[in-house]
Amino acid sequence: MKAFDSDAWIKETLRLRGPSPLPLHLYKFLSLDKTKAPFGLLNLEDILLNQKIFLSSPRNFNDISDCRVQLDFSGSSEDYMKMQKDIYARHEGIKPKEAKKKVRKINLTRKRINDILRASVHKNADRYGIACFTEHISSPTQWAHYANNHKGVAIEFRWDGFSEDFPVFPIRYADQLPKVNVIKGDYGSIYLEGCYTKSLDWSYEKEWRIVKLEADNSYLNIRQGRVTAVILGANCDAATEQLLHDFQKQLSLSNKEPFQIKKARLSDTSYNIICDIEHGQQRN
Repeated sequence: MKAFDSDAWIKETLRLRGPSPLPLHLYKFLSLDKTKAPFGLLNLEDILLNQKIFLSSPRNFNDISDCRVQLDFSGSSEDYMKMQKDIYARHEGIKPKEAKKKVRKINLTRKRINDILRASVHKNADRYGIACFTEHISSPTQWAHYANNHKGVAIEFRWDGFSEDFPVFPIRYADQLPKVNVIKGDYGSIYLEGCYTKSLDWSYEKEWRIVKLEADNSYLNIRQGRVTAVILGANCDAATEQLLHDFQKQLSLSNKEPFQIKKARLSDTSYNIICDIEHGQQRN
């Protein structure tokens, strides 16, 4: 099976970013819309007080093409024979030697193998656990879409390089779905290119992601001090601001590192959003 060079893929993704410097912080928007569900509030509490981030399935995302790839089924008869043995071993739990014997008895057609692989790829994609971030905190569009028309918040995370507790990587934007050969066992490409490639239509988001295999609806623990601030939306209410102050007090009583509270506002000269530190707080 083909070995996939993830380091080379990430390096190329960063090259495609162009000359822009890597961010010092990444941001996660939360809606906090109490009329729909308390889910946003629970996420806020989990991140700030419990130091854990929820990983969602791509089924819940607003991009209907999220995690999709072009499946390339080209391959030789030998490639298909190897893949058939892999199907028995991987999907039916049959040991390699037994799988080889079964292939001699039951030789699947190419169409049947293609159908099995296609279904497997789609099923696995639904099981990805994903957390999404942006480096573009000044985007009014994202504040509107992901923070309940500026009534929600954005959580600021310190990014100091690729690490185990915060394994976040940038999205690559393209005009075509990434093409992956599944007959030759290019599983690494399915995972990386599918999860970390999106349409050019979404490029304004400047998205970064954490992705875990078979981890949908689970949590990722993050270290103390990873969260540096919470930014109140320009239309955020006083109750949310008070909740953040209450969280600050709880962290202080537990001798945990506090976060700053910032306030988003409209720029006086552009269409961007500006984030100011609340009066009396120090900058990091």
